[in-house]
Formats: sequence, C-alpha cells, structure tokens
Amino acid sequence: MLDAAGQELWGFDAWQTGWLGPTTIGAAGTSGPGAALETVRLYDLSGSQTGEVSTVFESVRYGGGHDIFAGTYPGNGDFAQGGTFSIWNGTAVSRPQPGNAQAWSDDGSRLAVLLPPWTNEKVAMDGRLAIVDGTGKQVFALDGWYGSTLGDYTFSPNGRYLAGCLTRDPDNFEQVAVVDTTTGQVTVLGGACSGLAWTDEPALYAPSTGLGKKWIRWTPAEGAVPVPGVSHDSVVLAARNGNIAAWSPTEPAMLDLVVKGVFEQRQLSGPLPDNGSYITPYVSWRPDGQALAVVYSRSGKSDGDLALEMVHV
Repeated sequence: MLDAAGQELWGFDAWQTGWLGPTTIGAAGTSGPGAALETVRLYDLSGSQTGEVSTVFESVRYGGGHDIFAGTYPGNGDFAQGGTFSIWNGTAVSRPQPGNAQAWSDDGSRLAVLLPPWTNEKVAMDGRLAIVDGTGKQVFALDGWYGSTLGDYTFSPNGRYLAGCLTRDPDNFEQVAVVDTTTGQVTVLGGACSGLAWTDEPALYAPSTGLGKKWIRWTPAEGAVPVPGVSHDSVVLAARNGNIAAWSPTEPAMLDLVVKGVFEQRQLSGPLPDNGSYITPYVSWRPDGQALAVVYSRSGKSDGDLALEMVHV
C-alpha cells in the first residue's frame, strides 16, 4: 500500500489483489501464476487482516470496490485453466457454475465470462463470450465468437461496450475486438490482447496491426484512428480523464505525456523493463489521471531489480 506520494505504508505477499470496498482490499495467493491461489484474504487500510473467504480459487476478478468478486476454480485434466466459477457477494460464495470469469463492469453489476465447450489447449482455452449479472444469471451472449482465457477484457465506463480478445475461428489467433452489448455488433481492431484502456468519453486505446501505428484510438462515432502526438512504435496507456502516457522501445527511460492536449516528456530514473513489448503493468494511472506509478529497472536489465517511481502531471 502506497500513499499519494508513492511512499510504502505496508505490504503483504499476494498474486492478485483488488479493491472490495472503499476501505477493504482482497488478496489471493502467494505462489505466482499457474498455481491455485488458495483463499482470498481481506485487509483494511492499516494492513490488518479482517477476514477470509475460505474457498480455493485459481484466479480472482475483483468488482472494483462493490463488495463482490468472481473466482474461477482450479482446472483439472487436460485443460489449461478452470472451467467453473462462483461469485462472492460480500457475505457468501454462490454455487459453482460453468464458465471462466474475466472482467466486471465499473458498477459491479455485470461480469464478462467465457463459457464451454472449451478448446483443449495447454496454454489457454477458447470459450463462448457471455455476460452474467451479480447473481450469475446470463444477460448477454455472443454467438459465433470465441474468446481466450489469457486475453484482456474490459468494459467501457458506461457499461455498453466490452473490449476483449476474440476470434470467429478458435483455430486462429484472437485479436482485440469491441462488442456493443446492446446490439451485439463486433468491431475487430486487430493487435495483441493486452494493454487495453478506456477513457470516460468513452474511447478505447488499444494495440493494432493497422493504420501505421502500434496503438490506436477507437470511439463509437469515429471508429479506429491513429493516436495523435505519439511515434509509430509507441505503447500508449490512457487515463480515464483522457490524459495519455506513451513510451517507445527505442527510448525506454523516457515517458511522453499528453495532458489536456499539451505534450511533455519526463525522464525516468531508469528504463522500463523489457517484457517483449514494453506493455503494462509497468505503468499505471492513478484514477484521477493526475499521476502515474511507474516500475523501472535499476540495473537497466530485465533481471528483477525493479523500483517504483511516481510521476505527477
């Protein structure tokens, strides 16, 4: 836990953490990805453990401060991940039901899930995309499209659009696509399924394979357009208020900022770690869009010698 200046207040071992309420944090697992995460522990803002959900989950999707989370159970047999999930509503865990939980809407009322039948893969699974409400009841299904359990999924702030990792043919690679959950229309943007970020407009900033740039901006009105003011190879992360941060593999210690339409550069204390594409989670916006938390490499190498720096705009 850090304060607004980036000073560490306290910490604990965990693999997946998230807000369950204004003063409650959920934390699951200690052993890293690929293993059962054990139980979900609850902490208050002082770092004291206040409770525990004793069910064992493989992965957990927190409901953004609405006292709710979805947990996917550990997989078995030949499948890479689990194929059943439950919802914890602040008091109890629901009965297991088919599906792999992916992402909650901002208001915690809807959950994107992938449903069987699954493709039989060792790394990830493809399933049918659907949306359930907070009780687990299905409220939307997308026929003829398949999503990967290893892709990013994120709802627009107004809850109408869902960006995710989809394909029509599970034998082909998934790509970034936007689903209009009101009409069922799907817009394929291409590109890798990571680093997706919405603004309040709503506008989606996402990887792309077209338009001559590594990152694009999509809105319902204009469709996909290049992100203005950044180089062709820049990775872009947008804040909810529309501010953007960008960085290029050619200058991994330099952060480009576009704040209220004004361009500026910030020199970091060290280069961003190279994870193959310099994509998040090494940079994260504060919810108000006025500061970023940046993880950089103190050694200049990808050797795990990392540190955190706060960049204020």
